[in-house]
Amino acid sequence: MDELKRAEIKFHGGYLGLNYFVTRWRSDRLDASPDVRRRILDRLASDGKVEIYAAPDGTKAIKGKV
Repeated sequence: MDELKRAEIKFHGGYLGLNYFVTRWRSDRLDASPDVRRRILDRLASDGKVEIYAAPDGTKAIKGKV
């Protein structure tokens, strides 16, 4: 969740693309594997901690829930 918040701050005013976060976001705190990252996001979404939604351009995006 900390890395998700950090990424959201970077894109403040825009949106955080799901694919970008899974494949390109660089962090020493996250596993580099896109498969692992996707499973983590899927679990967070099923636990109600993140929302996966369609951005205005149709891209899948993510945001943390308060």
